[in-house]
Amino acid sequence: MKKIIGIVLSAAILLRIAAAFDVSALADGSSDVKACGEYEYIILNDGTAEISKYNGRAKELVIPSSLDGYTVTSIGHRAFFHCDSLTSITIPDSVTIISFKGIEYCANLANVTIPDSVKIISDYNFGGCESLTNVDLGNGVTCLYSGVFHHCVNLKSIIIPESVTMIGKNSFEGCNSLNSITILSRDCDISYISIPDTATIYGRKGSAAEEYANREKINFKVFEESVNSENPNANEDTNKQNSVNTDGEPPSEVANTDSVCALLTAAVVGLALLAVKKEK
Repeated sequence: MKKIIGIVLSAAILLRIAAAFDVSALADGSSDVKACGEYEYIILNDGTAEISKYNGRAKELVIPSSLDGYTVTSIGHRAFFHCDSLTSITIPDSVTIISFKGIEYCANLANVTIPDSVKIISDYNFGGCESLTNVDLGNGVTCLYSGVFHHCVNLKSIIIPESVTMIGKNSFEGCNSLNSITILSRDCDISYISIPDTATIYGRKGSAAEEYANREKINFKVFEESVNSENPNANEDTNKQNSVNTDGEPPSEVANTDSVCALLTAAVVGLALLAVKKEK
């Protein structure tokens, strides 16, 4: 039953991404771009809204969950590019996708809160946010794509939720201050993520994280079965996201997400190619 539910959810997400493909090309100079206060947006095929541009100068921004009555489900390509006034940004729990380079090169952005509703964080999001020190990743994220935190030079630690089954290439390239990365999933597919040699990876014994650390000669430590966001080795029984079965295996709904991420990867690669063509 859980496998069937997973397949249904995967199909829904793929349809959601397909909808974004169909309309993303209309966002630049098209009459389909609408304005609501400090935001520009487009209406997707499913009747929801994608933020295409933020024109405000807020410091602590809470993105609205709807614009003109349309539910905001997507942060579009470079919607928050070079928004240097921002120091913190909170994404509403209506959003499921942060598109290619959706939030990038925001020089003063220090805090990001991503809700459990977000499933996909596409390539190069948060790249070049050199003041970023705190990232609260929701428990629904399944895939972190290439370069997602590249050159976040002040990022010192991060916890990757158990829901994440893929961390893309060069995700932490240039993150020279990174000293701690906690990977809660046992079977996460980890590319060469470019963390400093001086950093420590915390993970489960016998996990893909441990294999990666050994292969790349990165210091590895086994955390307690329950992890506190302030201290990877702290025992926090109430943290449900980090619970494991008594046999040491991850919950089945986590273990079955690898194939889902593979399907999503193909879709997001297509989105990235469309975005690159649009930039040109």
